[in-house]
Amino acid sequence: MQDKMKVAIVGAGGVSESHVDGWKQCAHAEVVAVVDINEEQAKQKANKWGIKGDQVYQSLDALVRNNRPDLVDICTPEHIHKLMAIQAIELGLSVFSEKIMAANLQDGFEMMSAAKRTGNWAGINYNYHYYPCFSLLKDITSADKHGRIREVYVQSHSFCFHHVLETLLWIFGVPTSISADGTERHWPQHLVETFKVADHLIYIPSESLSARLSYENGLNIHINASLYQSLNHLPFGYTCVFDSGEVLQATGLDWERNMVGKVSWLPEGDNLIDVSQYQERSNIIGFRASIKTVAQHFMSGKRAPSNWEDGWNVMVVDHAIYLAGLNKTNINVTELKSDLERTMGNVIHG
Repeated sequence: MQDKMKVAIVGAGGVSESHVDGWKQCAHAEVVAVVDINEEQAKQKANKWGIKGDQVYQSLDALVRNNRPDLVDICTPEHIHKLMAIQAIELGLSVFSEKIMAANLQDGFEMMSAAKRTGNWAGINYNYHYYPCFSLLKDITSADKHGRIREVYVQSHSFCFHHVLETLLWIFGVPTSISADGTERHWPQHLVETFKVADHLIYIPSESLSARLSYENGLNIHINASLYQSLNHLPFGYTCVFDSGEVLQATGLDWERNMVGKVSWLPEGDNLIDVSQYQERSNIIGFRASIKTVAQHFMSGKRAPSNWEDGWNVMVVDHAIYLAGLNKTNINVTELKSDLERTMGNVIHG
């Protein structure tokens, strides 16, 4: 097996900085090229990252002709993910993509379908899985030591809603039914132009949103996402109620300076996270741990920690919440997913 995996960064915008920082922490990975239609920006980033100037490309075709990588890391805006991802898949490349997976359901379905059809390695960066508060929450709730979880209450800033959604699916799985309110988006124009995410996905709630995710085992998850939640002091909080009567709380403490967070038993108990082991507490810790895990899985031949089918499930649940609020009705997630896949499969096949 080769000693190092060769990685090419696709998209030299802001989030690429966090990705390259993560790859630089991996002993078995090397960033060898940058792809961006903005040649000047790409060259500036390449110089900053210590990549040779002749390893800057304006297309994936040129990259593959001159310096074929083992994996491309897509850091473009959401609405470009599908274009670059499927082109990379068709070129036989392995792909790691920034979240959200795609800007609309059709794009997400086509990405998932392309990965399934070709069998290519395809992953998505869900870096919130690697913040200590979330990883410990998953460990505790999966252990069955404290009984069965009956209710989960989530309070989140609107900007964290999509992170909350994918972490809930990672920890608890896909719900069977959903009810919701306040799901229509009314973004200011600058957000519309920045994200270009379709109206049938929530992504960032406009003002306040409430949703209930119900599971076959009787679990109910209650989400409240609001622009009025403090983003810097309490971006999100999870309260888990067990049938034993015990209550576990997990919170993110500071978006800017301390994303290690806190996990404790209520009434207010000590932090179960050993914060002393984390020298880096900022937002970067999730990216570093996520990319390190991706590198380990790739080099050992394991599937991606989060693949494009996982990303598709998140998009389906996001859309189900939107529909539940729009139509004031419960949405059966299994039926919705089946209907979407049938309809979108017909689009692909004409």
